[in-house]
Amino acid sequence: MAKNTTKSVTINITLPESIGTLDFSAHAATTTTESSTTNNDSSYVATLNNYVVPTTASMNVTNRHCTGTGLESFFECELFPSSISEHEAVFNSDGTVSIPGYPDYSGAWSVVGDELTFNYSYFGTIEAEFVGYGVDSTNCWEGETTFPGSPYNSMYEVCTH
Repeated sequence: MAKNTTKSVTINITLPESIGTLDFSAHAATTTTESSTTNNDSSYVATLNNYVVPTTASMNVTNRHCTGTGLESFFECELFPSSISEHEAVFNSDGTVSIPGYPDYSGAWSVVGDELTFNYSYFGTIEAEFVGYGVDSTNCWEGETTFPGSPYNSMYEVCTH
């Protein structure tokens, strides 16, 4: 670039749903004497686009997930496919959750706009709590499941079928 000129760069990128911030930074280095280097760095925090997922009164869902500590995105699970487990659940029309084959588990669910929340209870004690957001046009939400009293978290992809 010639002296006293500027250059703009535009990037279009699809980012994963994340509970953490998605930060970008750029740095321009020079090999010549520059009177001011204050404009050689820039940063940006991405704003995620979330989508309303079509829902029905009662829905069968597949929950794909991986578990660890400090996880922030289901994308991290997809980097290690063998870490992904899955299970089926039914979101019933009365706002309760059933897990086929596990009658001792129950739960509650709701959708408001692009946000899905649900929990799983075992004999009435909440064991897992999920908050996620609609992603693209995939009929899926992605988000975090926490376990009360535990340092572990799971990143979930919850898809209707």
